[in-house]
Amino acid sequence: MELDIKGKRALITGASKGIGRAAAEALAEEGCDLDLAARTEGPLTELVEALRASAQVSVRAHVADLSRAGDQARLIEACGDYDILINNAGSNPAGEIDEVDDET
Repeated sequence: MELDIKGKRALITGASKGIGRAAAEALAEEGCDLDLAARTEGPLTELVEALRASAQVSVRAHVADLSRAGDQARLIEACGDYDILINNAGSNPAGEIDEVDDET
């Protein structure tokens, strides 16, 4: 795929598996520098190592639970500006949407 995005910076949340991992692999192949965020360190570290070995791009890992405000702020501070955002993190607490708050 020729997307003309070489050298762009991308932040991908939920990056350690599934759609997030596939997006990271595709953007690395296109030459994007990557900030990858996920809750689980092991799979995230494995992906970062694989991408660093196969692509000539910068790849940084951020272990973060984006359901927590502190982790959100830390990720934003660490990543700075980026050109591409793939907001793939997802986790929903059980219950009715109008009954869920930041503490749930």
